[in-house]
Amino acid sequence: MYPIRFTKQRAVELLDAIANGRSLPAPPGGWTISELAQAAGALFTAALSHGPPSRWDDKEKFEGLHYEHQELQEERLYDDLHAVIQYHSELHFAVQDGEYDGSFEEEVTAIIEHDSETQATKVRPLAGFKSQN
Repeated sequence: MYPIRFTKQRAVELLDAIANGRSLPAPPGGWTISELAQAAGALFTAALSHGPPSRWDDKEKFEGLHYEHQELQEERLYDDLHAVIQYHSELHFAVQDGEYDGSFEEEVTAIIEHDSETQATKVRPLAGFKSQN
């Protein structure tokens, strides 16, 4: 259970900043947990609105897929994005706790996938993982 405070005015302000490539404006009262959560929601909305990677990698191919296959990829996107955000959070914690440099290079690339059957997150390292070198 987690309480929220959402304001339409703030949502419009955040979504407008994202859509127009501007920095997210700091809220008048500073970054409270509630403000961070609303900003995260706005960023998640923006990410979801781009659709699954297969859509932006090759839009024609994606649109040529049978409707059920498109729908499946759209449904998986929600869980995959949550997994991506959680993995980014883990990397941020590693930076904050001074543990990042022991395991990672400056830039990390990976494929993140959430398995809805097992509820496990799969991380496929592509670059920047020191254990990979």
